[in-house]
Amino acid sequence: MLVTNKRQASNYEHTQQVCTSASGDEVWCVIDPEHDCPPACRMKHPEQLLTADDWLRVTKKFRLSGKSIRRLKRVWAMGDTEFQTDQPKEQWAFHELEGIMLHKMKRHHRAKRGVSYLPFHTAKTDNHAVSNHLIIANTGAGKTRFCSNLLCRPNSDGELYAANRPIVCFSTHRDDPSMAPARKLHKKKWTDINYNKLDGRLSIDMLPRGCLVIFDDCLEIKSDFRSKVLYDLLTQIATVGRHHTSAKNIPTEFICLTHHGSRRELATVRNAARFWTLFPRGSKQQCVHILKNRLQLGKKAIETLLNNCGNSRTATFDMHHPMKLISEKHVELLD
Repeated sequence: MLVTNKRQASNYEHTQQVCTSASGDEVWCVIDPEHDCPPACRMKHPEQLLTADDWLRVTKKFRLSGKSIRRLKRVWAMGDTEFQTDQPKEQWAFHELEGIMLHKMKRHHRAKRGVSYLPFHTAKTDNHAVSNHLIIANTGAGKTRFCSNLLCRPNSDGELYAANRPIVCFSTHRDDPSMAPARKLHKKKWTDINYNKLDGRLSIDMLPRGCLVIFDDCLEIKSDFRSKVLYDLLTQIATVGRHHTSAKNIPTEFICLTHHGSRRELATVRNAARFWTLFPRGSKQQCVHILKNRLQLGKKAIETLLNNCGNSRTATFDMHHPMKLISEKHVELLD
């Protein structure tokens, strides 16, 4: 179940922060709430949650007439507190539609006007919940800027992902202004590795324990032996990074920015990544391909998810239970 502020979230036993915004708006997730728990996200017009497919399914199931459908719609449009009717079918349909709305109120949340959400990686990480992140998009879609925002935006408590840990960055363009804010903020902990000077195999033991390793568009040239070296290092981090911990039990994690998320060399990386970020507006074809072939989603499910994202530039899938989709304009639970 979704909750829109930390104060409400504190009333529940098991919660995790899902996303944050520049204006301080946050969304939290209650893990495995009680079945009859009332929704925490309230709406002024809950009937807007009902889609044409919802109406079609329910009205077809109970064989309602046009008059009955108009009577049902009038209940929520007029703000009535109860629905009175002598027709059992109308009463059954009302309860089913109300159940659909309550279900969606618990699992869907739309951002307020002017608010843009960004996935939040918990600052209290350990080797039981590794926050590896795979960012997939074409050139110019905004991968590097999105990564920089992840590293720079704190939550309402001032907690910052990647704070107080070493950051190692492999990049073919170290002067990219999109990553400049993150480099400036973490300058004492930030280490840039010169891609052109790589000349041998790299091991995870060469990295500081508990560090965050960024692979910024340095895996694309398959004919270059250095890409093979970095693929091997990335696979090592994905496989044993959770055991390569610092004194504070912080695991070694990665953020991988790539153009081709379906490559065979990234099979282990995809399985190890908790977060997948896609860019539906910039590379919709690749987005549909990955959702279909890697997440086994059907055509209708993919279309529904992308429509829910609206005009959002990014769509981030949090694979940990409960599975979540976080776009700039909305959050929804997928489990």
